[in-house]
Amino acid sequence: PLSPTQALAVMQQVCEVLGYLHQQSPSIVHQDLQPEHLVARSPAVGDLNLTVTGLLSLPELQLDTQAALGYRAPEQSLRQTSTASDLFALGPILVYLLTGKDPHSFYTQREQGFRFYPEYVPGLTPDLIAIVRRLTNPNPAERYRSSDEVAAALRQSNAEKL
Repeated sequence: PLSPTQALAVMQQVCEVLGYLHQQSPSIVHQDLQPEHLVARSPAVGDLNLTVTGLLSLPELQLDTQAALGYRAPEQSLRQTSTASDLFALGPILVYLLTGKDPHSFYTQREQGFRFYPEYVPGLTPDLIAIVRRLTNPNPAERYRSSDEVAAALRQSNAEKL
């Protein structure tokens, strides 16, 4: 696991890359964000690459992806991928960076359906629980509107209390 400072630095970089992809016209969607696709070019913070395994696409192409289940947004199973699908993956990625645990273990079937429950993640601050909960909302319209919004929320979070 990474320290909160390191994890948030990585997440800021991922948000920056996603911002670039999503701001293209038309928007480019990664569709398979997961920790395995975050590659540090050097040990220095701020030197991150986001790899692509053939899934990068325009949303209207609706590729049949094999995205890792713990990171995949519910709408991807319905082939309704959008930039919101990439934002969904940021929640489980943050949890993985902080805990080193497979995020699939934090999904539970409850009255709201099978979904990610960040309150079950040990050590997350209330601020980060709220961020992850919004990122992993099953309804894409209820997630953050952009990776810039996610980056701002992460900067404002009180992650040092982890």
